Amino acid sequence: MNKVTLGEVKQYIGLDGEDENKILAVLLSAAEHLVEKVLRKPIRKDTPEIVKTAVLFAVWQLYFHRDNAEFKTGELEKTLAVMLSDVRRIQF
Repeated sequence: MNKVTLGEVKQYIGLDGEDENKILAVLLSAAEHLVEKVLRKPIRKDTPEIVKTAVLFAVWQLYFHRDNAEFKTGELEKTLAVMLSDVRRIQF
């Protein structure tokens, strides 16, 4: 799996144009960090495709809840942990 591109994020979210590119790039970086935290290992080329799906899902959640003060990233982490349970390390 190659890392998720900005174009893939925009397609997944359903955006076109360049108005949101800066915020999407920041959220993509945050989502990758969050997924690596849940995986307990870095995303590499040999990482399964489910990881790409998890990154896209995380960006979607972060994007659409960016103005929601009640959004809890801990809940997102729990969901990602379930999504990635077959590929995440047991411990660091």
